[in-house]
Amino acid sequence: MKSTLFPDNVAVVVADNKMCITPLFSEEEAYIARDVASRKREFRAGRNASREALAMLGYKEPVVILRDSFRRPLWPAGVVGSISHTTNCCIEVVAHSNDYRGVGVDVETA
Repeated sequence: MKSTLFPDNVAVVVADNKMCITPLFSEEEAYIARDVASRKREFRAGRNASREALAMLGYKEPVVILRDSFRRPLWPAGVVGSISHTTNCCIEVVAHSNDYRGVGVDVETA
């Protein structure tokens, strides 16, 4: 998605409804196996939007996006990114780490 909030070399994806229901890699699905339906939708939207954003950066094959002990996404080497979601919106930004030390985005319900 073309964004006025970020420079052109930052990939921005706003999740669509399909991303909320598209299954993830089994390693990612394991994180949400016991979660309620709304949390599963949010998590799937974030991971699927992340893969689309990574594709915009040139990643040809989808990658598994694991998380650390603080529940932060573990990006592929050379990538920085951020995922934010509410019950109705999910946005993802990623960039190459040689261009940025980090990127961030946050959405909140008004």
